[in-house]
Amino acid sequence: MAALYWKAWRESRGRFLTALPVMMAACVVSARSDVSRLMIFPPPTLEQYIWNSVYDGAARLLFVLAALTLGLGGVRAERISGSEAFTLSLPVMRHQLVLTRAITGAAQVVVLAMVPLVIIPAVTARYQDHVYPAVQAWRFFGLFAAAGFAWFAIGFFSSVIFSGEYTAAAVSLVTPLAIAGVTSAPGLQGLRPLNLFNIMSGADLSYLDARRRLLIAMPWETVVAVMALATVLLWAAVRAVEADG
Repeated sequence: MAALYWKAWRESRGRFLTALPVMMAACVVSARSDVSRLMIFPPPTLEQYIWNSVYDGAARLLFVLAALTLGLGGVRAERISGSEAFTLSLPVMRHQLVLTRAITGAAQVVVLAMVPLVIIPAVTARYQDHVYPAVQAWRFFGLFAAAGFAWFAIGFFSSVIFSGEYTAAAVSLVTPLAIAGVTSAPGLQGLRPLNLFNIMSGADLSYLDARRRLLIAMPWETVVAVMALATVLLWAAVRAVEADG
């Protein structure tokens, strides 16, 4: 089994090691910014600025794209590279190949979700008048990890359903736009709680203090529902790979 995890890591490490420093840089830049010098009146509080730039801004988008792309690849994608025959000749079941890749990718998503958790409080303690609240960083970590698992599952499921590498990538990258577009369309605002982007930031949802940009409480029911959705997608992907054999 260790060899399978090493194989999964080697296949995904390029994407992970590209996303990790980019996420770190985005968080450091935001945490170091002097909000008093922004051309905004009145200037935002530190909490408002961090929310807008990290948890509802560029860092969130980078995280979503990273989670989606980490889900791509797998046995069907190896048909294009010609390595599928070797992979399937290994003395393991197909579901073991899929599960180890899923576990490896999910672990990488959790590590990426931890970047704001570690960097934001630490850097604000060094460069700001006060430290970004650790409890807020922990709550947003929970939301990012749960939603990131779902984004990863979407990419993972696409890579199994669509044998073409570029097709799977296109479907995965279009999915966030489709979700955001549908839930923002006139007359469909009631679907906003289903928008994974909103779930990550709390935007337009009851568990976010819209004025202070702080999470009032941790929405555990939402977290469980998102995790359940991701688990179903991963289970469907495993079954699809087994049926393909």
